[in-house]
Amino acid sequence: MDIRISQSEDKNSGRVVLRVEGRLTQDAAELLEGVCTRFLNRSYADLCIDVDGINFISEDGAKVLCRLKHLQHVQLAGCRLFTERLVEQAEAR
Repeated sequence: MDIRISQSEDKNSGRVVLRVEGRLTQDAAELLEGVCTRFLNRSYADLCIDVDGINFISEDGAKVLCRLKHLQHVQLAGCRLFTERLVEQAEAR
């Protein structure tokens, strides 16, 4: 699996930021979804998923990002046009 997920905090907003880097394949996306779910189940803080470091997204990865962006307290950041379009296409299916 070629993914790295690092956690930090945005000092201005207090929001937790998960920076995702590498290839978002099905396995990597399921790992990301599990990390987000565990975080949201134990915290009421807002969560930002920074996808700027992703260099490949599979169709399954786009579907997971689509599901995550619709969760309460979750925001996607760093979406380039291509990433944004993939997530939108996954949403339309």
